[in-house]
Amino acid sequence: MTIFAPDQIVAKCRFWCFQRRLRKVKKTTGKIVSTKRILEKTPLHDSRSDTHNMYRDLTVGGAIIQCYSDNSSRHRTRA
Repeated sequence: MTIFAPDQIVAKCRFWCFQRRLRKVKKTTGKIVSTKRILEKTPLHDSRSDTHNMYRDLTVGGAIIQCYSDNSSRHRTRA
């Protein structure tokens, strides 16, 4: 499972939230074996004509965090 988060602590918290929703697994019955940060080979997204970044960030992780915060501000959802 790939989880986009600003740091390791938030990533673990989001992992357990998703596991509770999908598989009904609690922290007491499950275990996280490892976490690692995946770096991109090419952080800029190139199209045929130019380089585009929808949320003005150089990495996908940063752009997704901006997307989550934008969505939470517009639609009253959690960030």
